Amino acid sequence: MTVVLAAFYVILRLFGRTIALVAAVSQVLFAGAWALGAARLLETLRLLNGIGELRTFTEDQLQALASLPVSIFWDHYYIGLLFWAVSTTLFSYLWLKSRHIPRALAVFGIVSGALATLTALSAFAFIADPAFSNDANPWWLSLDSPLAIFQIALSVLLLVKPLRLPAIPSHAQAQA
Repeated sequence: MTVVLAAFYVILRLFGRTIALVAAVSQVLFAGAWALGAARLLETLRLLNGIGELRTFTEDQLQALASLPVSIFWDHYYIGLLFWAVSTTLFSYLWLKSRHIPRALAVFGIVSGALATLTALSAFAFIADPAFSNDANPWWLSLDSPLAIFQIALSVLLLVKPLRLPAIPSHAQAQA
């Protein structure tokens, strides 16, 4: 991920240094949130093993405790999703501006990032107020799939087709 992120930043900074930097930082925060969420899932295994001081709890109590990291994992997932969506939206905007990839794919990246942002914000509303699901369609919480489809399509495109190198704007050369 680090190499891809660095490559994206180097390629796209010519078309918006600040936007590329914010996108890169968002990508790092996304990875951190999901890594933390994955690490928290290991707590479930520790609790279910009932080792050491955990032997004083009954099996029902341990199962109740073990369910907590699993439920908290979704909080980490949606926090990471927000950063992934912001990163994808910003990088897609720069891909569109750079014309290194087909415009339709870049627009799809922008739209998928916006949909995933809505998904994350809807999840935050649900976390803050569980009654929110009464007012909103829970289908909104599954709009992160287009984001993954975009990432896969972009990865395949960049692997099989070399970048088209359009003329770099003169003001971009001065910034580099």
